[in-house]
Amino acid sequence: MNEFFAQGDKERDLGMNISPMFDRDNTMVSKTQGGFIDFIIKPIYAVWGEFIPELKVSERSERAIRKTRKKTCDDVRKMATDIMAASTQAKLKAKS
Repeated sequence: MNEFFAQGDKERDLGMNISPMFDRDNTMVSKTQGGFIDFIIKPIYAVWGEFIPELKVSERSERAIRKTRKKTCDDVRKMATDIMAASTQAKLKAKS
């Protein structure tokens, strides 16, 4: 991601529109990585798997990937919710 963000920084410095996934201030890395896997990696392996059977992704592996991704997303959502709740509590405490 560092290369993407560096390019986004350069685009910002030049006054250009920042390319999708290249804006360090508005990019969710976990979501970007999932998209990269879905739209770049998996199609490549699907084609390679036609010629090199050992590279074909099994349905079992696919299910494991989906399960892991869902758990990771759920964990990130919970962590963000916890952080927001703690931040709100700290602000309320500071006001009182």
